[in-house]
Amino acid sequence: MELLQLRYFKALAKEEHMSRTAEKLYISQPSLSLTIKKLEKELGVPLFDRTGRSIRLNAYGRLFLRHVDEVLSALERGSNELRKMHGHYENQVLIGIQTPYVWQDLTRDFLNAHPNITLGQRSIESSDYIDQLLREEIDFHIGTLGDSDHTEKEALFDSVEFARGDVYVVVHPGSPLAQKGSIRMQELRDEYIVARNRSDSFQQYTDRLCCDAGFSPRIALECDYTLREQMVAQGYGISFSTEYALRWLNNDAVVPVRISDPGIQRIYQLIWKKSRPFTPIMKKFHDFTVTYLDNK
Repeated sequence: MELLQLRYFKALAKEEHMSRTAEKLYISQPSLSLTIKKLEKELGVPLFDRTGRSIRLNAYGRLFLRHVDEVLSALERGSNELRKMHGHYENQVLIGIQTPYVWQDLTRDFLNAHPNITLGQRSIESSDYIDQLLREEIDFHIGTLGDSDHTEKEALFDSVEFARGDVYVVVHPGSPLAQKGSIRMQELRDEYIVARNRSDSFQQYTDRLCCDAGFSPRIALECDYTLREQMVAQGYGISFSTEYALRWLNNDAVVPVRISDPGIQRIYQLIWKKSRPFTPIMKKFHDFTVTYLDNK
């Protein structure tokens, strides 16, 4: 049994979709399928139920996944301890960012202020950051606690708010909404929405905004956040954005309109594992981030 087989199995168990998993692993679908079949042959039991093109983790798979999680977590902890022993973290901070392009100026200015520090950065759009912080695969996450369904784990983290901004919708210039200075959430009831993936933290946040306003979001299509404005420009629907994300919007074919409902603002937090003591480099990044906008 090979470590690669276990990593591929865990990824497929999470997605339960062969082609999407292969794409995320940057391998071909036949290669993934062959690896999983080889693993099942070694174990002597099927790990997935297959019906046509559908694949679902079965009882054998669920049991095996628990042990695979334990093995991979133990290996990650061992790897972290070895890197710490070797001084790997003496000049490096590892961060996950919900929307990297929104805070590209923050990370750039931090590196300019601390040229001897290496900044490792991961784009994390879903609640995966929770387990990555707990396993200490990243030092900090820049995002918002409370977006996901993992509220039971939030007590394990500390956080500090360093920014908040208004929420906007991006609309086609021909839309009646484009003529308004601001709108209420209720006015979006009948609008089609160009959305992110449902596992995306910001998408879960805007879904709740719609539900709190008394309606279910009408999703026209889901796409990567970098493509949403293009889809709006082509007339597929509206898209949600934020005050800070709009700093990087360079598209004359769409119009941003502020949502005026009281209390609707996007909060940005620096999040870390509560039980983890700061290294000197972590302290520098923490202090730089929480005062960043004050110094702009």
